[in-house]
Amino acid sequence: MHGEIITIGNELTSGRILDLNAWYAAGRLTASGLKVTRIATVGDDPVAVSEALKEAVKASSFVIITGGLGSTEDDVTSEIVADALNRPLCLDQQMFDQIKAYIEARGIKMSPSLEKMAWMPKGSKLINPKGNVCGFSLIEDDVRLYFLPGVPDQMRYLMDRFVLPEILLSAETLPVLRQRILKLYGLSEPGIAEILRAESAASAPGARFAR
Repeated sequence: MHGEIITIGNELTSGRILDLNAWYAAGRLTASGLKVTRIATVGDDPVAVSEALKEAVKASSFVIITGGLGSTEDDVTSEIVADALNRPLCLDQQMFDQIKAYIEARGIKMSPSLEKMAWMPKGSKLINPKGNVCGFSLIEDDVRLYFLPGVPDQMRYLMDRFVLPEILLSAETLPVLRQRILKLYGLSEPGIAEILRAESAASAPGARFAR
């Protein structure tokens, strides 16, 4: 079972911050026996995000998308996804009620920028309905899409507690991963390559009878 990761944000494409979300998601997926075939990083550009999403849906079993779910003007992931997948934006009443309860507890007034976080593409469901961290998922052409916040701590929480377990439950079989670490000194890289090539040839099926 293979998937892709898309991280969104001008702060990533400009090099202002490291893309820790892609690094973390790829590591967790690979360690669980899942294959990551591509990682795409795009800025807050509707065309670039839309193209990356459409390409991923055509080639993957699941896609992890992070960033653009907040309340600022450049947080437009929901709108881009709705347009790219031809799904109208719908108000998620549960998310709206959570936002409302959150701001009332802090004496804040509801604003359009806060309300927009409750508008999601049709068919979406909250990843963690009981939590305050935003994030939603949907299925497009049998491909599971997970939209996570760009804040690393929030992204990791949803990834570990909800997204990864759900992906693993949908996988029919998973490979058993084994890793061996060799520490070599005093050898050149080409020399090591020749040694490993010879060992691989010697241990290949039928090599014993070919001598």
